[in-house]
Amino acid sequence: MTSYGVQYVTEVLKQRTPISLNAEKVLRFLIEEFKDNQFLTQGEIINGVNISLQEYRQAYQQLVDFDFVKTFGSGESPALTPTKHGRQAVHLNFQRTTASPNIQAGAIFTGPVTGSNIQAIASAINSEIQQNVSSLSSEEIQEKVQQTLKELLGQIEEHLSLQQKAAYAQLAAEFQKETTQPKPDEGKLHKLLAGLGLLSDLSGTIDLGQKTFQLIAIASPYIMILDQIVVQLLKISAH
Repeated sequence: MTSYGVQYVTEVLKQRTPISLNAEKVLRFLIEEFKDNQFLTQGEIINGVNISLQEYRQAYQQLVDFDFVKTFGSGESPALTPTKHGRQAVHLNFQRTTASPNIQAGAIFTGPVTGSNIQAIASAINSEIQQNVSSLSSEEIQEKVQQTLKELLGQIEEHLSLQQKAAYAQLAAEFQKETTQPKPDEGKLHKLLAGLGLLSDLSGTIDLGQKTFQLIAIASPYIMILDQIVVQLLKISAH
């Protein structure tokens, strides 16, 4: 399962334009708000997407590099509008137009990974995880959390600096602690999961640069398991 999950997510990410999630959100926002060649200012975009100035500047640079936006004005904060390439990228869900490799998922699925079946594959994998987790007792869930976090840390930490390792280990410790609470905080757990999945930088120190997409692929199978554990924990705590 873990081996397939790494392979599946790695192959999917290879087919996507290598820009950050914040860059994707900014471009989608620009297109949603696009009217009559309108340019949106830095402040309008930051408020509309709800990201920090630093996150915006990183997203802005990526969108400019890929010719997904056109700028208006001078200085460090020009206004933006989407280009034709940017609109095409959103229409294709940031998938490149190259041929897709075949990925096999045992009895779950066999075939090329395309826009039409990615959701079906992910749904099948998630369903299998859900079935496995839903049968666990509270004690077994805690053992599963510890085991999954240990394996996740082992896979990710070798790619991190000492400072990044400390920040990532802290996220894992906070997640594990929250799962032991009688009434776990759902919002906090999901925020911590996003950090562990490298989809957000809660600590402000885990800036992975070009390694981000590779590590997201490595982390994804473990995050899928932990996400279903959260669902099961919340069910148990509600009773």
